Amino acid sequence: VQTCALPIFQPEEKQISRGSLLRAQDENLSQWRAAMTDVAFKTEDGSEQTLPIVDLKICLDIFCSKSDAFRHVLTQALETNGRLTPLLFCDEATAGNILSVDKLKKSCLFYMSWMEAWTYLKNPLMWLPIASVQSSCLQSLVGGTSAVMLEILKRLVSKKFENGVTLECGIQFKQSCKAYFLADYEAIRAVFSTKGSAGLRPCILCRNLLKARSGLVEHDSYFVELSASSGFKLSSDNEVFEVCDCMKTCRTKAELDRMEKTSGISYDAAALLFSEEERAKMPPSRIIHDFLHTYLANGVASWEIVLFISELETRTRVTLETLQRVALQAGWKGTKSSGRSEEHTSELQSRET
Repeated sequence: VQTCALPIFQPEEKQISRGSLLRAQDENLSQWRAAMTDVAFKTEDGSEQTLPIVDLKICLDIFCSKSDAFRHVLTQALETNGRLTPLLFCDEATAGNILSVDKLKKSCLFYMSWMEAWTYLKNPLMWLPIASVQSSCLQSLVGGTSAVMLEILKRLVSKKFENGVTLECGIQFKQSCKAYFLADYEAIRAVFSTKGSAGLRPCILCRNLLKARSGLVEHDSYFVELSASSGFKLSSDNEVFEVCDCMKTCRTKAELDRMEKTSGISYDAAALLFSEEERAKMPPSRIIHDFLHTYLANGVASWEIVLFISELETRTRVTLETLQRVALQAGWKGTKSSGRSEEHTSELQSRET
């Protein structure tokens, strides 16, 4: 699957044969291929699928030998307390048209960095690529994305690295056995086997949050719905783990279905939450929600603006048109990174009028 990915991602006129790709890999990527470990996963049809996951020690040796800057940042980060805190990330990427429904051009990419290097995390070169799996392949795996993350934790967040290893450049590399997970909502759903926004319990971190229009809030004030601005009660990791352990003991499908619905967690024995050893390395409390999706893109910020304007119109005579006029008079400009011209505000108003 991985070998066939590159030709598929190329434009039709530039696609190369599988044989040509293999020869190019042998000639140019032998060092990186040696840094990968083939891991066998069970598939839904009962067969096995082998996928490469990076060997962290070998990968760090290569990075440090090829980049003085990376070696310097790694040394600097280790000086903080002598031990790094792993930060894992995964997201789906689409080659070509991002709106395409063709799953052959979609892949789930896994990366790793460390919290102590936080000032450099905006640089893509500070993130180690640790696995890449086509979405069509993920769907065929027992446990899916969660099973891949479980294997990553087993190999890359282990006692071996907690005790420390000496890199070829002389750095004594140590990292914690507890990792953080930076992700958007879809990645959290996939890795932690939750039902997501479609479920009655859309958030694994809240014990009393229900989906919108659930019809239950009217009967019990303990619960709040997704649109509430307060009143959320956080779940502890042990509470989540207890629910998962109870699912293992369900005797009937009806009992399991009821637990899945009330907890918002989908039972899958191959998933991360059902592995007692690996889930302790990256429990739900270590989730860091992606700032872009949580706050900016259709996130909390849009709700704050809507509520603010609603309050303005209710309590004052200020309207949306008033705000637009003030913005024009003040010559309000966007940041350079927004890509907007200085005349964008007036152009926007002209289109609306």
